[in-house]
Amino acid sequence: MDLKTIGPVFAERTFDLVGKRQKLVVKIGKPKRFRGGGGFYCPFQFRGGGVNRIRYAGGVDAVQALQLAMERIGVDLRHFAPPLTWDAGMDGDLGFPTPEDRLVSPQVATALEDGMRKALKHVRSRAKALRQLTDRELSDVIYRLNDARIARIAKLRRRR
Repeated sequence: MDLKTIGPVFAERTFDLVGKRQKLVVKIGKPKRFRGGGGFYCPFQFRGGGVNRIRYAGGVDAVQALQLAMERIGVDLRHFAPPLTWDAGMDGDLGFPTPEDRLVSPQVATALEDGMRKALKHVRSRAKALRQLTDRELSDVIYRLNDARIARIAKLRRRR
């Protein structure tokens, strides 16, 4: 489904881009029923900092669609460069959940996040040094690293 607008805005949050005089605004639209039934979707938009992207998450009802939209926003924000801050955020917390937040304790999540940051820092330094990776390739690497992290979390959960 290709959305041109999110419709009525349900909620929004404004982030500052660290080291820049720009803002990123995340707007969440009111959940809506899919055409033809079969569940609901919740649209959201990233705007600012050179980005204007509309996405959505779907669920069996409006509440699940909203929950999954919040998680998808959380995942997308973690991969946003440059880093983001907001008024109530502390220690990199952007105020949006991610799927792995439901899988592990906050301590394990923090340890995994620290490992991801180190890996991303290494990837970015290599990319800058070699000047070979495009933004798209770097984004693909980041998403692959995130998938690997989620797989490690699932493996830890199975061991319990």
